Amino acid sequence: MLVDELVPHGPAAKGGLRAGDRIVSVDGTAVRGLADLRTALRRRAAGDTVSLVVQRAGARHTIRVTLGARPHTAVPAHGKHAPQARRPAPHHTAPHDRRETARPYLGLELEERDGSLWITRVLEDSPAAEAQLEPGWQLRKVDGRSVSRLDDVAKLLADK
Repeated sequence: MLVDELVPHGPAAKGGLRAGDRIVSVDGTAVRGLADLRTALRRRAAGDTVSLVVQRAGARHTIRVTLGARPHTAVPAHGKHAPQARRPAPHHTAPHDRRETARPYLGLELEERDGSLWITRVLEDSPAAEAQLEPGWQLRKVDGRSVSRLDDVAKLLADK
């Protein structure tokens, strides 16, 4: 799994992880993608230390990272006037907001591009993460119905 960017001064950066590193394993368990990384870290808590093997500039390095608290990553739904290219999926709510509003919650952000919908972010512990969806994947159907625009997703979720 390739590290694209890091939170400045975050636990991974403090532990020595760098943009461009490819994570090969976590505590001896192979990491082939985001789903494997999430599975390896899901059982961990803030303050735990993990051993990462990373591929960097053709060599393997072992680094130890002390995990920090997971930030609250969910973002409330944006208004219909939000910039369309980066607007999160309609009805995208935080888990605590979900109980209060009872709106459908997928836990992902979408982008309209070239007449298609693309997943740009999958939130931890969300239905999208449980389904092992990953950023960069194309979203073609929701509940068996074809979608190609954010409005298509909004309409389908509004009916739930």
